[in-house]
Amino acid sequence: MAERTIARVLGFGSAFIAVVVVTGTVTDPVNVTKLFALGGVAAAAFAVVLGFGFGPLWQSSKVLVIAAGVFLLAGLNAILNSSAPVVQNIYGAFGRNTAFVTYVLLVFALLSAAVLRSKKSFSLLIWGLLAAGLVNVIYCLWVILFGDFLSWNNPYGNILGTFGNPNFIGAFLGLFAASLVAFSLTTGVSILYRLAALVVFLVAVYEIIDSNAIQGRVVVAAGLGIVGFYLVRSKFSSAIAQIAYLGLAGVAGTFALLGALQIGPLTQYIYKTSVSLRGQYWLAGWNMGSDHPFTGVGFDTYGDWFRRARDDQALILPGPNTVTNAAHNVPFDVFAFGGWPLFIPYLFILLLTIIAIVKVTLRTRAYDGVFVTLTTAWICYQLQSIISINQIGLAIWGWL
Repeated sequence: MAERTIARVLGFGSAFIAVVVVTGTVTDPVNVTKLFALGGVAAAAFAVVLGFGFGPLWQSSKVLVIAAGVFLLAGLNAILNSSAPVVQNIYGAFGRNTAFVTYVLLVFALLSAAVLRSKKSFSLLIWGLLAAGLVNVIYCLWVILFGDFLSWNNPYGNILGTFGNPNFIGAFLGLFAASLVAFSLTTGVSILYRLAALVVFLVAVYEIIDSNAIQGRVVVAAGLGIVGFYLVRSKFSSAIAQIAYLGLAGVAGTFALLGALQIGPLTQYIYKTSVSLRGQYWLAGWNMGSDHPFTGVGFDTYGDWFRRARDDQALILPGPNTVTNAAHNVPFDVFAFGGWPLFIPYLFILLLTIIAIVKVTLRTRAYDGVFVTLTTAWICYQLQSIISINQIGLAIWGWL
């Protein structure tokens, strides 16, 4: 009963977090409302865990619980030693809201999801993701065809979805599209569902292109590559086929990386000036954590420290007058926020996930649609998180 309740809260609730926006009555229609929604969903799920399922969680996931606890304690350490206002450390900078309270709630979601054991529970999370994706696909298509019916200011001129930014909606649609393909390949899925999924996938890809978000293209391509690997692995018993596939994927990935570095034929499709800027943003975040190794500079205070922490090269590109309040890389943001005490448990939680993925992959050769979908969604989010800014509507899927 507890697992079923948690799965429903997380599945339906996470879909709500991804799609909820409030316009007309608030200065920030996206981030504040998603933080409010995250608070309700994560607190409700974790309350059920504390009431009925903490014993099983502790017995099965001691290492994860300890890592999450260390992460939160390191967060408190960062707040206590930060020179920024406590309110900013707790709730975050305007337009971001990715400070301590957000990470506490994401940890609640993480630990609540760790209680889940049945395939039915995991499927509820996937249906929540697919529902949020379908809502955004329909909304974005309407905007492209007829214009936006939401009364918010759009300085970008591209689709925003329910994320308020073309890069975020592009990344989310990439994550959704790859996950949709992964789930549609599950054994026993009807041909009608697969045809419908194909139509939705093609529309989503068109919207990713329309968003002009390079990260959306990168995420969907990487996600499809992951799905392809598990499909090849399930169809061919020979290791040669898997090695050949990984070799081709490696070559494609290398060309994509070179394109991002303005080298090779994919440059015109992948490179944007913002790619060059990200290197300076990442370096500034690394400098903040390195200069404050035991405390960091505090949550969501990257913007306060950017001018002091940036490299000399940043005075040329992006230029002396350009500032940013995020590293455009979530791990480097975490390192800047809390130094090594916060960074290490964050990476350790990611490592636990990677170990779990490898274990399940080695355990079975058959194509497990639920597992492949969850794996694809997680890797797609992590890829987005190392090339872009943290956003609650995206982060919830990574932490689940």
